[in-house]
Amino acid sequence: MEYVLGVKTLDEFQFTLQPQPIPPIHSPEFKLYFEAVISSSKGIMEAMERMGYGGPSSVRYHMKRLGIKTPVHWYGHPSPRSSEFAPYFENVVRTSKSARDAAARLGYAGPCMIYHHAKRLGIETPSEWVLKPGVRRQRQGLVPEVMMSGMVERAWSGGMVQGEGGILTHYSKRVDLTALEIRVAMTDEHPVFRLCDLFGIKRPPQALPKEPNRKPKWECVVGGLRAYRILREILPFLCGGKLKEAQRALEFFAPDGYRRGHFGGFDIWPRDEFPSRSKGPRRPVITHKP
Repeated sequence: MEYVLGVKTLDEFQFTLQPQPIPPIHSPEFKLYFEAVISSSKGIMEAMERMGYGGPSSVRYHMKRLGIKTPVHWYGHPSPRSSEFAPYFENVVRTSKSARDAAARLGYAGPCMIYHHAKRLGIETPSEWVLKPGVRRQRQGLVPEVMMSGMVERAWSGGMVQGEGGILTHYSKRVDLTALEIRVAMTDEHPVFRLCDLFGIKRPPQALPKEPNRKPKWECVVGGLRAYRILREILPFLCGGKLKEAQRALEFFAPDGYRRGHFGGFDIWPRDEFPSRSKGPRRPVITHKP
């Protein structure tokens, strides 16, 4: 479907398109012709085929260059620029099982546009999207019911947590969940590597960033269900304040090692009850959570 020379308006282009060469892209006739193709096509792929382009990026390029807006009927829903889009989008988000499901319903190639519009419109996505219950259950199924069967391994791990470790929390704002964490850090990497092996996680590939006037430290971090089960097994080998902290953690968190909401360390272990706890610097490390 091509153009007829001498036509001056968009309406004339729409009704007089006949097989002729496409006008040069820098000619005055090209914009009218291109706009007629865009407005009469069902989508970008149809416009691409009618223009003879190899990909949709060429269509988008000329639309941007010529200042032609995307037709509303291309979306199959209200335009993202319209006032009707926000309530429509929110309803799709609330009734979709996942971000990918919402993307498919809105005609997007992937979920990135869903998160883009959600952030732009201030709409919170369902926590189930990120939690991915099926995947989470599968990953938790990979965590052994018994982390360490031998009493020697449990006693040694308990000693490491007692002397060099900490019982902490990690909050994920996106899903509004607080997870239990166990961290053990030492300047000697070999005990840390052995502890990682006993806990069933990968050894750290490198030490933490070196602090001024201090040796670099190696760290073992576990969280969620794995941390909960480990803490339950080493509990008999803890004592003093660390034992009280572990008991409080096992009471506070659900058996999967998580609790809904935002809880900091002093929310779980108040200063008046646990005076030996201090707030240390937060370090960016990767936590292994099932």
